[in-house]
Amino acid sequence: MPYQTTAETRLITNNKHKTKRLLEASGIKIPKGMVFNTQDLDGISDWYEKCGLNKVVIKPLSGSSGKGVSVGVKSQEELIAHAMLLNDKKCVVEEHVEGGDYRLLVVGGKLISAVRRHPAFVIGDGVHTIRELVKIKNVSRSRIPYVAKYKISLDEVALELLNEQGVSESSIPESGIKVQLKRVANIGAGGDSEEVTSLVHPDFTEISKKVWRSIPDLAYCGIDLLAEDISLPPSSQDWAVIEINANCDLPMHHFPLLGPAVDAAGALVNYLFPDCRPERKAIKATFNGLVTKVGYRDFLLRKAVRLGVSGYCRNNSQGCVEAIFIGSCVAVEEMLDLAMVGPKKALVKSMSFIDIPIHEAQSDSHDGLFSIL
Repeated sequence: MPYQTTAETRLITNNKHKTKRLLEASGIKIPKGMVFNTQDLDGISDWYEKCGLNKVVIKPLSGSSGKGVSVGVKSQEELIAHAMLLNDKKCVVEEHVEGGDYRLLVVGGKLISAVRRHPAFVIGDGVHTIRELVKIKNVSRSRIPYVAKYKISLDEVALELLNEQGVSESSIPESGIKVQLKRVANIGAGGDSEEVTSLVHPDFTEISKKVWRSIPDLAYCGIDLLAEDISLPPSSQDWAVIEINANCDLPMHHFPLLGPAVDAAGALVNYLFPDCRPERKAIKATFNGLVTKVGYRDFLLRKAVRLGVSGYCRNNSQGCVEAIFIGSCVAVEEMLDLAMVGPKKALVKSMSFIDIPIHEAQSDSHDGLFSIL
């Protein structure tokens, strides 16, 4: 947490009710709702009966990562059942806003990235069961930093949702059929992330800046927005800001499952230290020796991710490994030192490299990350 974000601000954003009051005072659209003692089942029941809403959301007053959140609650009995499962002393019951789930990253009042979060799902292929499709997708997720640890699970919620769709974990969906596994669009629950910054309508960009200004002493934040389509004007659709995170995840912007990566951490560093931006360089290198079929390229990938180096590596026809490294001077130099050592099974006999223009290196690299070609 940077010093610009005060402890008082963190306490405000940790409390969903206080956050909503500040947003409402700034003219930001928020869902209708109330705070209740979780044990006040009569109060929750009475409010639901009088509110006239078709569907509501119930969630802990303080919390993160989508824990304890129940969406699309459609009856008084269902609402009370979810309230009884909460371990927190207080909860929020509010209007369920239809639409896509978006996370907007704002640094110093500037919109840096927008990610759409999709609830966990699988796509049928006409061959595998839903359980097998989940296993296949989890293997695919394991290769992506950040989401690797967030596996899709066929828990009680998923099995209940499958039943509502008229299928079970042993069903074989037809090719192209989407089967939803979770109600909440949360990456930690196996959801997918899609980078959509280029699609954001200018009016939503202005709204993100207004939200940032509504909270005092805030260096950066993640804004949770529900909207039907973020590429269309807000005036043409239903939308609402549901939460602000003063210490939000940055990796989801660096490692989206769909779309290009955004250097979110770099944007934050540049904002906090405007006069101390590190000098960057790009080099093209060739490594000779026992460097193929020994895990050498995987080794380079792991080290590049740790050092924040982008570019790529690949085998060439002479049995060598070619690579482009793009990053701060210190990071690129350390990358070269590590590349000369390599993994245990490798034996790097020699290395040659040349400096190249960064724009030329970036045109050859892929998605702003380090990749294996």
